[in-house]
Amino acid sequence: MSNLKNIIINDSYKVKHFIESTPFCDIYSANELSTSKLVNISIYNASKIARDDLDEDGNLKEIGFLGLGLDGFPKLIGFGDFSYDLERYRYIATEFIIGESVMDRMKRQGPLDEFDALNVVQKLCEISQNLHNRERPILLNGLSLDNILFEMSNDSQS
Repeated sequence: MSNLKNIIINDSYKVKHFIESTPFCDIYSANELSTSKLVNISIYNASKIARDDLDEDGNLKEIGFLGLGLDGFPKLIGFGDFSYDLERYRYIATEFIIGESVMDRMKRQGPLDEFDALNVVQKLCEISQNLHNRERPILLNGLSLDNILFEMSNDSQS
């Protein structure tokens, strides 16, 4: 994907810094122009989105999931489409979480201590139970040490 740093998306977000690439999208930090708040923005090349990743309205399924506002997941701020360099893109903006992935923590400090490991497992169990006990159960999928975060914006790290 092109380097999208400093572009303005739909007069709403200014892309700041590249964070990471996943198999599906590139993730950046961005400023929400109306509030000056920092957000995460996931940018998808529209031509590479699989049909089964879209809901019946043609939106990314992730939008519906994030829109539920579930505990343990970032809050949905906005989403949409835009063009840049003759390419079509879709984006999802979520609250910016100051944190560190379990993988990064382990690279930095070695294996998790018992307290941190139990906290991670307990939180995953709570989230799984919440998702699986819904009227329309949601499968917790794609978990990895790279996408489980220790939130570091306050004293509690979960």
